[in-house]
Amino acid sequence: MSWLADRVYQQTLSSDRTLAATAGMKITDDHAVPGLGEKATLLYTTISGFGHVDLVVLQRNALITIRYEAHTLSGFTLKDIPPTDAEAAATACAQDALATLTTS
Repeated sequence: MSWLADRVYQQTLSSDRTLAATAGMKITDDHAVPGLGEKATLLYTTISGFGHVDLVVLQRNALITIRYEAHTLSGFTLKDIPPTDAEAAATACAQDALATLTTS
């Protein structure tokens, strides 16, 4: 992994954390996800009782960012997603993206 890719990865995480804080979100989980890419960090944030996941993955100098949230069918009204469900869905999306990278 190049130093530049690592720096972009770290900057993305820093920006996500800063944005959450300035938007009034509460970060309730912030942890590394082992076995997913060369580096992966998951942030679960809540605002007004509704949570979503931001997952940042670095693999082969490629940065993958996934935001997983849910809305009602009638518009942009947020639905709450339990942290384990959100993490599982975001991780599955990242694994699909990583599989694409390894075959290309």
